[in-house]
Amino acid sequence: MSVLHQKETLSKGKNSWILDTRVTDHVTYNIYHFITFYKIKPINIKPSNGSSVKAFHARTVQFSKEFMIFHVLYIPKFSFKIISIHRLIENLNCKLFFYSLRIAKSRIAVHLG
Repeated sequence: MSVLHQKETLSKGKNSWILDTRVTDHVTYNIYHFITFYKIKPINIKPSNGSSVKAFHARTVQFSKEFMIFHVLYIPKFSFKIISIHRLIENLNCKLFFYSLRIAKSRIAVHLG
């Protein structure tokens, strides 16, 4: 089961994604971000508000010619676009360092694209 910690006060910026160190999967509610689309075995998603939703589809999101993320869960009822730091590091086979101590709860909003 994926557990998503979403912050209700964050706005839905057109190109903003939340980088989160605690989530297990990338998630978006926006169907237009995808370049591929495929059915998956349903995955239970449990946001921090205690509700539960299921993801039935995943996709690849391409931000630029050089950067894309894979297996992004599509959940139309979700409110945010989230990039899982764990999954990003795993997929890109890299390390990611945060140098600012001002990041609240290991979470920042970024503009991609």
